[in-house]
Amino acid sequence: MEAEAEAEAEAEAEARRVEAEAEAEAEVEAEAEADEAEAEAKAKAKAEAEAVVEKGPEAEAEAEAETEAEAEAKAKAKAEAVAVVEKGAEAKVGNGIRTRERHPRPPLADDTRRIL
Repeated sequence: MEAEAEAEAEAEAEARRVEAEAEAEAEVEAEAEADEAEAEAKAKAKAEAEAVVEKGPEAEAEAEAETEAEAEAKAKAKAEAVAVVEKGAEAKVGNGIRTRERHPRPPLADDTRRIL
């Protein structure tokens, strides 16, 4: 009995140790990926800055135009999403009204008679 309990405790301890190692390994991998992504972002920003310097004001104007176009696209997408949500809310209200028109509730007096 004691040997079984001891073996079970050892197995649980081993499982916890393996799980802790896996979590630590996953954290290290996540940090490495984050560092890599940060390095890529810095390299991209540096390359863009160099391109702006090389091309001069024209490239800067293009970059600003692209930024404005992206902002407009985001605003348009957000407006469309809001419109879809509002239209959905109106449809729900409309369906409820139509349902009541098709199946009106009986007057209160009829309900009272049924209960009594």
